Amino acid sequence: MAYALFVGVYEPINQKLLRIFPENLSAFAHLTAGVVGYIAASLIRVPTEGYGSFLLRDLPFDAIQFCIYEQIQIGYKLAVTSVDLHHHFHALGAGTIEDIRVQRDKSFGFVRYSTDGVKRT
Repeated sequence: MAYALFVGVYEPINQKLLRIFPENLSAFAHLTAGVVGYIAASLIRVPTEGYGSFLLRDLPFDAIQFCIYEQIQIGYKLAVTSVDLHHHFHALGAGTIEDIRVQRDKSFGFVRYSTDGVKRT
């Protein structure tokens, strides 16, 4: 429940901040949205523990960790090509990729693949 609240607060704030800040400050947008999201989630997660200890101990770590995760995700999306995806699918025996559509600005994509000819055990 706390994580659902985190995501429900983080995503809209993050998207708003990413539109406001220049691309070179995207880490600041992720960090700020993470802080606000974790504070909202703390209403469910730590009501008995006390907010002082949460703010001093967990919040800085959680916000920095989530910011690093987002930055690594951005770097990975820029580094992986459709050829890489074809190789990964082939190595896993997952089938053949028929179509790839990536929307880098929205941070998601679609892969349509066929499992024809894949050996089933």
